[in-house]
Order: sequence, then C-alpha cells, then structure tokens
Amino acid sequence: TRASKDIVDQLRDCRVCGIVLDTMHDDLIGAVSHLNMPAVMMDSWDPRMRLDSVVQDGFQGALLAAQHLVGRGHRRIGWLGPVGESTQSKERFGGGMAGIVSARLAPEPAFLVDTPRAAVLDAARRMLDRPDRPTGVLALWHESAAAMAQAAAERGMLPGRDLDFIGWTPEEQLNTVYRSLFNGSMLPPTMVWSVAELTRVVVARLAERRANSKQAPVLIKVPVKLLPGEGREEGSVFRVQEKNQELRID
Repeated sequence: TRASKDIVDQLRDCRVCGIVLDTMHDDLIGAVSHLNMPAVMMDSWDPRMRLDSVVQDGFQGALLAAQHLVGRGHRRIGWLGPVGESTQSKERFGGGMAGIVSARLAPEPAFLVDTPRAAVLDAARRMLDRPDRPTGVLALWHESAAAMAQAAAERGMLPGRDLDFIGWTPEEQLNTVYRSLFNGSMLPPTMVWSVAELTRVVVARLAERRANSKQAPVLIKVPVKLLPGEGREEGSVFRVQEKNQELRID
C-alpha cells in the first residue's frame, strides 16, 4: 500500500485538475483535503466532511428494507453483516434500526449479528438454528444474502414461506455477479442502486467544485429502491400468533 504522501506528491507532479477519491483511508482523505484541488469522494464519505461526497443512500435503503419486512408482518427482525466496518455499514445498520423502531418494535440484541463478511455463513447458520429465530432478516450485503440463502436451503427452508430476507446490490451487477450467488434459485427481495447514476452525480459535483472552490463540502445521496423478490405469492404475509409465537402464512 502506497503512503498517502507519495500519492499526493504524484498528484501534484501530474498537475491534475480534479480528483475522484474512492477510498475510506483517513490519512489520504486528510492529505487530499489540504491540496486545494477540486475533489469528490465517490461512494464513501468522511463524517468530518472535509470533502464533497456522493454515496448510495445506505440509510434510506435499509429503512425501506426494514419497512418492507414489517409490512410483511414480521415482528422478529434480524441483522446479518458488518456494523462498524465502514461508513456504509454504519449507515445501513442505522437505517435498519430506524425502520424497526419506527414500527414500535424493540430491536432484539440476540438477532443483531455484527459479523465480518468472511464469517457470515456460520453466523447465518447459527441464526437459523435458534428456536426463537428471526423470521425476517436484513442481509444487506452480497455475502450476507448468499449466506442466508445457503443456510436456509441446508435446513429445507423456503424463502418467502419459512422466512424473508432482503439483499443489496448495484443494478449493474444484478444479473451477473449477484444472481450467480443463488445457484439458480430465484432472487430474494433486494435493494438496488445505480453505479451509473452515482458516477454521473460525482462528475457533475466535481464540475461544480471546479467552478466554485469556496463552497462548503456537501454530502449527496443516490436513492436506493426495492426490487421485489421473484416467485413470491402476491399478497402472502407472515403472521405470528401472539400466544404461542407459531408462524403461519395467509
């Protein structure tokens, strides 16, 4: 990994007229912010707002995902994936918890599994083996959605019947990288966003920054939308009987 100073020195030597920064490396963000060059962070942002940032809206997307699960009748909602790994993971977790709390549900700590992506399959298996397992899961990463699908298949569970989970992917990877994660099975409900749109906004913001270098840094978010799952019965809803917590589908 190159030192931040070496990268900044090269940028000066090349006399660049603008920088698009695709990193969450704090030292490099700080060094670029002192260059007095137009710069925009792409799909990452700095909480101290030293630079302009254009990101996918992790909070909004996760909020919609949680609302979708609540609308399906779920009251035991879990989280599977990283929480503190990055600003993206923190935003998604925050949006998911906001969606749960706004439905007047109490997040259950045992269902909130903060796990590195490399360990997510074992975490999904443990989650589904719980006698009081969550019936809906926010699996808002490629690895998390794939792990939920595999763990469910191993246990003979049918997504949309025995549990619901929601994934996350760029539109541009939906029918290539993302679909291949499910080994021919139909896609679960998935939050999708556009890399092309995010890139367009980054270029536009860089042009604005070049035209007016005195503007305060801004955070711009590209919306995320819900893609319904495939092969689901229209109107089927999970309902939990309050007395014995047995799960049935209407």
